Amino acid sequence: MHFNLGSAYSALKDFHKAEVHYLKSIKFKANSVATYLCLGEVYMELKDLPKAELAFLQVLTFDRNNVKAYDALENVRVRMVD
Repeated sequence: MHFNLGSAYSALKDFHKAEVHYLKSIKFKANSVATYLCLGEVYMELKDLPKAELAFLQVLTFDRNNVKAYDALENVRVRMVD
């Protein structure tokens, strides 16, 4: 339920509410790759690069071969340097 609400708020570009619901979703399923990927994307939109980095790194603890997480992490780190 909270994952779907987070996705809906993301689609509406209400990233603060999306964050709240993705975090609630993690409380119910702490190892959700999809939720952490979405949360990282929300943090990117909010320009909170350190939190985005942590979310994408968390994905890699669950799935070391996740290409989306590696790509997103590279994007975050490039933005952090700029």
